[in-house]
Amino acid sequence: MTLAPVPRALGVCFLAAALLAGCTASEPDASDSPEPTPSAASQLPEVGWGGSEYPVPCFARVPTVKFVNGEATYRGFQVTADVAARGELASYESVSIHVVCSGASGSPSSVLVYIAGIDGPEYVGLALSPKEFIDLKKAKYVRGELSLTGYGFTRGTPACCPDLIVTKTVALEDGKLVKTNLAKEPFKG
Repeated sequence: MTLAPVPRALGVCFLAAALLAGCTASEPDASDSPEPTPSAASQLPEVGWGGSEYPVPCFARVPTVKFVNGEATYRGFQVTADVAARGELASYESVSIHVVCSGASGSPSSVLVYIAGIDGPEYVGLALSPKEFIDLKKAKYVRGELSLTGYGFTRGTPACCPDLIVTKTVALEDGKLVKTNLAKEPFKG
């Protein structure tokens, strides 16, 4: 799928309509937050997508689940979704959704990326997959790319004790998310 760039003014209008509820001058920008917080789950309805279905990549078969107030249950597992960051990805206004599955196998973090499209928000891909074993702590848009930072693990490290800080950067190219950088450094927790 190749997406034609939406003119900035038009993209801003579409995304502004989706983001209208809950945007106040006193609310901190989600991209400046040092880490996702439990209260961030309430932001999902604020972007107008609280009643939408989202893919949940925590499971082998990726189901779509309808979230109510940022929460859902799938086969007995608690699933939460919140806005991790808002910004610009390439020439599109974009929102990243952080999905966490309690008790599911694999890493708890996934990041879904949406852009403003002509018919509303369009899902463009998974910026962070559970298979990467990164526990997301910060997401921000920088110079048209999405930067994700979290705790990671070297091979054989117990799940209780992350030993890396991992930063992954993705960009939108030809309508698909592509990794542009992956940096790892030791974490002494």
